[in-house]
Amino acid sequence: SCKIGSSLAPARFVSQEKIICSTPPLNGMQVAFTLPTSFNVSVSANGQDFVEVEGMPFTYLNRPQISGVFPATGAATGGTSLIIHGDYLLPHDADVGIFVSFGNTVVKGVSLNETTATCVTPSLETECNASTVSIRISTNGGYDF
Repeated sequence: SCKIGSSLAPARFVSQEKIICSTPPLNGMQVAFTLPTSFNVSVSANGQDFVEVEGMPFTYLNRPQISGVFPATGAATGGTSLIIHGDYLLPHDADVGIFVSFGNTVVKGVSLNETTATCVTPSLETECNASTVSIRISTNGGYDF
């Protein structure tokens, strides 16, 4: 199993070198935190003896919020430069950047600041017959949208 800070988290052993931990919700930790906030990660093979993973804390982030996009329309063939407005649009890791999801299609985006990001829309001709598509942002390398 895993511990994020002092909270137990379920784990799945993939191999001798890889464990996948499911992080507990931050509000379940019974303490108020200002985000982003980081916790040490510990792992255990027997659920009792935990070893801290050095230099690899887990950081809880604010969920990116989209308040608007410009332009609001573009060609189904893609290629439209899109400006996204919202909150918490900075990536956790500048080397990884942000990703923008258009339905099931994901493209790399660029965060200009905390409230503005941009990307180029993908072609959705084969994926989408609808006239609108949901847009979501990931600031943690595309793991969560």
